[in-house]
Amino acid sequence: MLKKSIFIDYFQPIFSTKRRISFGASIVEMAIVISLFFLVSFGIIEFGFLMYNQQVITNAAREGARFGIVSRPEGAEIDQDEVEQLVTDYAKNNIVAFGDKNFNVTAIFNADPSQLYCNKTQEELVVTVTYDYTFLFLPFAQKTLNARSIMLCE
Repeated sequence: MLKKSIFIDYFQPIFSTKRRISFGASIVEMAIVISLFFLVSFGIIEFGFLMYNQQVITNAAREGARFGIVSRPEGAEIDQDEVEQLVTDYAKNNIVAFGDKNFNVTAIFNADPSQLYCNKTQEELVVTVTYDYTFLFLPFAQKTLNARSIMLCE
């Protein structure tokens, strides 16, 4: 009788068909779990960027409105252009974007676009900021973020 080799007896389970099929199934399961993990992780990061940028434009509108309503001596009033420039600078410096920073700023005193600054107390200043957010991981998708701040002149 021929004796089997110890090598064949010892490594036979490794080379068996059942073990190869099981190993292949493990690789497929791992690929599915890892892709779901990365999808959720990048989704969380993207949502964080979106919420941060919403907070930035909200705070920019609030800062611009506060800057425009503070009373100044006659001849040193803050006009619409200065308010809009302050909001634009604040937003450009703080928005997290990996492409263009497309946003629009409007400042209107007392619901009258021709009025350039606060004439008297209790007039309204409305600062509106809109920003077209382009998603980092879905570059073909966009969301428009809006912020509006209304304050009374001092």
